[in-house]
Amino acid sequence: MIPAKGNYKAAYRQNRRGKDAWDYKRVEAWDDEGRALVLSEQRGRLVRADSWSGFDGITEDESPIVAVLPGGGWLVEWTNDEDGTTSTEPLLAWAVNSAGWATPIDAATDGIAMPLEDDSKGWRLIPPSGRTEVTQ
Repeated sequence: MIPAKGNYKAAYRQNRRGKDAWDYKRVEAWDDEGRALVLSEQRGRLVRADSWSGFDGITEDESPIVAVLPGGGWLVEWTNDEDGTTSTEPLLAWAVNSAGWATPIDAATDGIAMPLEDDSKGWRLIPPSGRTEVTQ
């Protein structure tokens, strides 16, 4: 067994409500044949990453999240694509990665927290002062 150096994660493709979604497990080590090993909480030991259903490969996680901070009064304004109406809600949190970058985190109506990525459409951030807007 070779300890994992760097930040690698195993990707697992799942089907949620008819759409592809991915879950990830951190690669903890590599076996003697170079296969990724991840922690199985159920078994209490390392197992091959490809032994879990939905395994989709290994990817490098360049900057893992190291802290999560409260939303701090920031707001997210969503624009409805169909009729142009807007709704505003508090930002849930900020995820800070090891490089120091912060990503806004919002909670969907079903309660699932998700990052507001650059490729997300129809949203903008409003800082606590409300004077300066940050648009995407």
